[in-house]
Amino acid sequence: MERLGKALTALLGLVCLCTPVCAADHGNAIDAGEHVIAVVPLIGAGTADDPTRPMFLPKPHDLQAALSRGEAPQFLSAHFTLADDGKTAIAEFIAPDRQALKPIFDADAAGSITAFDPHKLTAQELNQKLQHWKKNFDVATFRLGTLVSTGAASASTSEGAN
Repeated sequence: MERLGKALTALLGLVCLCTPVCAADHGNAIDAGEHVIAVVPLIGAGTADDPTRPMFLPKPHDLQAALSRGEAPQFLSAHFTLADDGKTAIAEFIAPDRQALKPIFDADAAGSITAFDPHKLTAQELNQKLQHWKKNFDVATFRLGTLVSTGAASASTSEGAN
């Protein structure tokens, strides 16, 4: 039984290491949809029913309920890293179209969050701007990070990447 556990662990590790490479070759959420990188507050009570997460990400239960009703998710994928203050996150949201990102752009226009279109800025410009919230932030590492796309909304943290 212990050998099986070690074998599964090794296989999972291999899959995790190979996934970004394979995804880059065959297209993934980084290449698809509309993107925004935003500095947003963390929300949620920190419980299983209401986990701490970046603003705009739904509670897992709410997401599952919407999917079970056949509703399309707002985001194709999302991932984030905590900012240095521990109260905000730098998050990338990927949506099927720009309309799905409207609440984020509206909040940016209202001044309650800060959002960047990664296609309108160079990596150097993004790094310079986002290093205000996270020292040594590297957008290339962040975007490769642990981005997961399952065809439904997904979220992951790239904490280890930064």
